[in-house]
Amino acid sequence: MASIRDIAKIAGVSPATVSRVLNKDESFSVSEATKQKIFKIAKEHNYTRSNSNRLVKTNIPEVNIIVISALSKEDERNDPYFGAIRLGLEEQAAHFHISQLKFTRISDHNLIEIDLEKYNALILIGSFAEDTLSFLYNSNPNLVVIDDYRYFNDFDVIRNDFEQQTKQILQSLKQQGHKRIAFIGGKINTVDLKGKTKEVFQDIREIAYREWMSSHDLPLGIFNSEWTIESGIAATKELLASDYHPSALITANDPLAIGAYRVIQQHGLKIPEDISIVSFDDISVSAYLVPSLSSVHPPSEEMGREAIRLILERILFGRTTPVQIILPSHLIRRESFSN
Repeated sequence: MASIRDIAKIAGVSPATVSRVLNKDESFSVSEATKQKIFKIAKEHNYTRSNSNRLVKTNIPEVNIIVISALSKEDERNDPYFGAIRLGLEEQAAHFHISQLKFTRISDHNLIEIDLEKYNALILIGSFAEDTLSFLYNSNPNLVVIDDYRYFNDFDVIRNDFEQQTKQILQSLKQQGHKRIAFIGGKINTVDLKGKTKEVFQDIREIAYREWMSSHDLPLGIFNSEWTIESGIAATKELLASDYHPSALITANDPLAIGAYRVIQQHGLKIPEDISIVSFDDISVSAYLVPSLSSVHPPSEEMGREAIRLILERILFGRTTPVQIILPSHLIRRESFSN
């Protein structure tokens, strides 16, 4: 009997794609041919949701969880990082025989219209405005937030160690002799109850970059954009047209790096001989770029799994003290980052 990962490997797609297809996620955009391919492989290998996680039964009571994403459908599609978080949530829910795990996007619903009290717990993915978080917490105190880098006193938060990773990358680049290290990233938009942007703040990677470069008396080269390949293209054009002339570049996610590759190579520059590039997220295509992209691999799936465990601690054991969990990521060194 095959697992989701087995099917993904045979089909040549990500485990997150397989999971969402087999769970018949109507909000997920994928070709009909890919869907049929996944269903065919699953049938041939006797996959069922009940046997995908063959575990001993637990005494966990019926648990009803709603997962609310701050991202739009397009944002989720553009960045597989969030699909991996979702996969971790689904796998851990199946592990504990939690069948009622509902996914929704704040862009698809006005949260005021959702009866949040009927759920045992809420899991949020992304950045929500502070008054929206207060509303959600007051509606249901069993609340876990994934991928938010602010600190809160009332509820659990799970985040990556991207601040530390950024500083370690900068230190390594400096040791290689780089002094003009540019940064391309994006702002973090928080959303309100209706899914509208309310507050904007700096990404933790940009904050770490500013602090580290300033403390080492190195010139800042920040070029902000959105989080897409197209934005990476536009920001890199701006960078190369400026007077900054970097010998190294850090991008806040891999789609931005892909855009940077295109522009750098169009300008006749070589990676890493002329510009070293390091990125974040380590999506599957990173290893197949030419040259292959060095990228920080985050524990995305583990973030989802940890969220389920935290929820169960609150429901089963009555924990009320909030915890802040920072999960370690690691840099995958490839050809774009010279040694």
